[in-house]
Amino acid sequence: MGNTNHGIKRKQHLKLAASSEPTPVSASERSADTLAIFNFLSAEIEDRMGADFLAKMPLDLLEPYCLATVRQNEPTAALLYELMTNFMKAYASPETNAEALKAFDYLAHLADPQS
Repeated sequence: MGNTNHGIKRKQHLKLAASSEPTPVSASERSADTLAIFNFLSAEIEDRMGADFLAKMPLDLLEPYCLATVRQNEPTAALLYELMTNFMKAYASPETNAEALKAFDYLAHLADPQS
């Protein structure tokens, strides 16, 4: 997957103290480690994608995404960037336009299987 080295074993740059919570928790339930990781990764996303992009992302999606990238040892901002640019490249090409839309629809299905 692009420059993210997706799937390649890498040294973890961050690690969750307790990573059993897959969903966002209330502010009073968040650990100091979780907040520190989220703040660090939010700044990383802002540097890569811009403050406007970050401001438009729903917190209830962004927080679990950031924590999931730590659990999976994936590059948080680079993964978002590659998702966007790879879709744009595939969609812009007449040869791969239809396949890009199928991939987009599949992601929508994964995000909400009941739809």
